[in-house]
Amino acid sequence: MLEFLKTYWYFIVAALLVVVVIVFWAIEIHNSKKNKSGIEKLELEDKELDEMLNKNLKEEKESSVEESTQEKTENQNKPKLEKNQKEHQEENQTSSKTSENKEETQSNNSEKLKSSTAKVKYSVTYDKDKKDWVVKKAGSERATKRCKTKKEAMETIEKLSSHNQINLSVKKKDGKFQKLDNAKKSTSKKS
Repeated sequence: MLEFLKTYWYFIVAALLVVVVIVFWAIEIHNSKKNKSGIEKLELEDKELDEMLNKNLKEEKESSVEESTQEKTENQNKPKLEKNQKEHQEENQTSSKTSENKEETQSNNSEKLKSSTAKVKYSVTYDKDKKDWVVKKAGSERATKRCKTKKEAMETIEKLSSHNQINLSVKKKDGKFQKLDNAKKSTSKKS
């Protein structure tokens, strides 16, 4: 047997090398098939995510359109409300005989006006997951607007306060409430 190994050792080594190469090649083919199926799964997941994002964007656009139409109707109703209040004041002024009665009716009308225009509550918070600032109307499940910076979110609130009277609460990144200075409070109390 030793003589056989001494004379044919190079054939044995060559045969072993061929077997090793064939085994290595089979493993590579198997792994490449696995990778292809994994890539296909990732592509499907990417398509599903894209579809979900497109759907969410459509819903956000629809809700913003609805909110803008609500704001327009509110703005259209404001002049009518003011006109009715002026007419009501004029009627009260002509019917009242003394200045005391005039003052009382005017104060009553202003109280009615204040109570008839309800303040809308908004909040500004930081979303740690999406790393952006969220302007949200109270009672609403969805954000009114998402902003990259807190400054941009506060500008959005200023725009909203020009249309409506609003109550505002702002939270810092750590979740604690932020004190608002008088300038910011006055913009949030504009009518």
